[in-house]
Amino acid sequence: MNLDKIEDYIFDLSPFVPYHEEHRSLLSNEYDRQLKDAASNPDGPQPVYDKESQVSRKNPMQGWGRTSGMYPFGPSNTVVDDVVGMLPPIFPKYEKNIFYWQRFIDNTVPLHKDPASLCWIAFNVRGDQNIYFSTDEGTSVGELPYRVALVNSKRYHAPRSDGNERLLLRKTFREYTYDEVKSYLKEHYYTSSL
Repeated sequence: MNLDKIEDYIFDLSPFVPYHEEHRSLLSNEYDRQLKDAASNPDGPQPVYDKESQVSRKNPMQGWGRTSGMYPFGPSNTVVDDVVGMLPPIFPKYEKNIFYWQRFIDNTVPLHKDPASLCWIAFNVRGDQNIYFSTDEGTSVGELPYRVALVNSKRYHAPRSDGNERLLLRKTFREYTYDEVKSYLKEHYYTSSL
């Protein structure tokens, strides 16, 4: 009998964070602007394509679709800062990672656990594919759509591939577990709603 609950895998932040379709459109446009700036300025920040070649000798990303990643950049305050600012200050000491763009060009991603992170928060910018979850034994736990969520990256997960693009604005946590970040977020949101 499967005793795992989907809440052990994903915490949907949509009821708490006012992230709407307009924000998705503005972020999508900002991503395109940054790509255009990168193309016209080869000395500036650049996207990194096909991350699978950069992972490690034990490559967990073999067989993935094409991916790219890029850290957002200015000129100064952008919609990225505005959207990230919708979250409480969940960046305690020791966490150095910042939000970055993660683009799955065709979103072909098998079930996997992230090798370098404990959990991550993502704003879904493009694509409406559900994310699905499985136990270590291969039993399905379920799947959900999301606009903004905290995901336990030490549990098996993957987008439900439809072959279309998926773009996330994502931050990974390497020092704090899913349960720790989830507990902090719940305390913040439930306390502030009283």
